[in-house]
Amino acid sequence: MAGGIVLTSYQSISSTYIINNPTEYYGLFLTILIYVIRLLSLLPLPLAICHTCGLTFYNIFPDRPELQNSPLLGPKIRIRVVTRGDYPDLVRTNVKRNLEICAKVGLTNFQ
Repeated sequence: MAGGIVLTSYQSISSTYIINNPTEYYGLFLTILIYVIRLLSLLPLPLAICHTCGLTFYNIFPDRPELQNSPLLGPKIRIRVVTRGDYPDLVRTNVKRNLEICAKVGLTNFQ
């Protein structure tokens, strides 16, 4: 041992009783319980495989749909902001924010 402290010799770390049949040692119920607990760790495996396949093979960024008509010929969208009118600055900022969102999204026919 290069600079290590020897606490015990390697020959003394050995099991004198090797379990060949866990049913004889633990009993049937405990053996089944131990194996069920060991197999529970494999429960999320099918879900992880399906998620990996879905992320690998499914196109999450589909192409934009081809429009049949021009968006300019479509109906107009009217936006109604309902407030009590007690705070005119708040109403003004909400209306401005809503119109900016519509313009940012790409709507053309809105009032």
